[in-house]
Amino acid sequence: MASVRAATSTASSPRTAEALQAFVARDDKVQLLHAIALFSRAIEEEPADVRALTGLARAYDFLAEAFLAIEEAPLEVRLDAHQKSLDYAERGMLAADPVFASKMRSGVSFEDAVRDLTAPAVGPAFWYAMAGYRFARAKGLRARLYYQDRLLAVIERVQELAPEYYFGGPDRFLGLYYLGLTLEGRRDVGRSEQHFNRSLAAAPEFLLTRVAEADTLAIVRDDEGQYRQLLEAVLAGAVGADPDLAPENRTAKRLAERMLARIQERF
Repeated sequence: MASVRAATSTASSPRTAEALQAFVARDDKVQLLHAIALFSRAIEEEPADVRALTGLARAYDFLAEAFLAIEEAPLEVRLDAHQKSLDYAERGMLAADPVFASKMRSGVSFEDAVRDLTAPAVGPAFWYAMAGYRFARAKGLRARLYYQDRLLAVIERVQELAPEYYFGGPDRFLGLYYLGLTLEGRRDVGRSEQHFNRSLAAAPEFLLTRVAEADTLAIVRDDEGQYRQLLEAVLAGAVGADPDLAPENRTAKRLAERMLARIQERF
């Protein structure tokens, strides 16, 4: 099973190791941008460096969610970050799994090709799913229709290989997916809640899960009480000292404060 760890993995090159070290302080925007620059230099030197490609996919996702969204950056700026995350994640999948790459070159559909994806591609595959979700949500209906099936295929394979990856990440994604990406008539509140509960059970210390649940499940239910309860639990939660977790938890607290301050806009 792949580790839930992602930020402090053993690097494949000295440049990637330097980038990962900078990424530990990713909730400092200057350090995050420095990490992005270092990851970019790493893949200039070695285009198939899976750890650097995965690092870039995750870094651009974090940039979009932890900074650009809170700063209310223009849509095109946020879409650019999501697109870069998607592109680097796909490159990472191709570099990590030669059989997947061969299938894609031979014209096999993406959904069929990912069914046999192997464990080395778990990291970039997970970030492909997350970036695709955020990109499609921001871009609109046509993007949602395009990505619905391919993202579900990716995350189901990741869940088979590493269900606890990134602090219960596959279940957290599915909690989002069944409300935030499927069309209104296909929304499934029960399945979404089930997946959020599984993600929380796998990693209750990961505060962004509650933020995600508040922003989807509580909104769809029009449940202001649940919304408040989830976000107040985030504010009361411990940040922790784990470098794989603390920056995301600090970000969760900033998001929760912002969402509570604007609660009248949601209900």
